[in-house]
Amino acid sequence: MEDAGRRSGKTRQQNPPSFVSIEGMDVTKLFYIMKVESFRMDEETKAKREKHKDINLNEVIGDTIKRRMDIEEKTRSEIDKERALKASEDMKRLRSKSSGKWSGIEEIRRWREAR
Repeated sequence: MEDAGRRSGKTRQQNPPSFVSIEGMDVTKLFYIMKVESFRMDEETKAKREKHKDINLNEVIGDTIKRRMDIEEKTRSEIDKERALKASEDMKRLRSKSSGKWSGIEEIRRWREAR
């Protein structure tokens, strides 16, 4: 019957199964929709890239972008005012304990000369 349907131009639409059996386990299929981005590469880097075709650039670039986005999200997130005020008070307290005559630059020089 399927052949008759194909000859007449009718196609039977099948829905993809929601579960697939892998070694006796039911695993849900996942589908990802991805956007395409492009980038430019200078000639020297391109030549090096040709020598290392085993490197998956999509993976490297994707991981780099994800790491950068994590950094941006952390640096642009709201400041915990309570923690910031406590840190400020701690710095003032520590500063008040010193005479104010100590110099970090002189201390570094002293340690370098002692080597």
